[in-house]
Amino acid sequence: MGAAAGPDAVDDETAAGYMSLLFCAFEVEVRRKFAPTYFVGQLALLSMM
Repeated sequence: MGAAAGPDAVDDETAAGYMSLLFCAFEVEVRRKFAPTYFVGQLALLSMM
C-alpha cells in the first residue's frame, strides 16, 4: 500500500504484521514442543531392525 492508501490501510498492514509475527512465534513454540526426540539417522537405523 502506498502513502495515498489512507490510515485504515496502514492500520490493517500493521495488524497483519503483528498477526504474522505472533503466528510465527506460535508455530516455533509448537514445533519445539512436539518435535521428535530422534534424528533421521536414528529413524533409518530403527527401520533396518
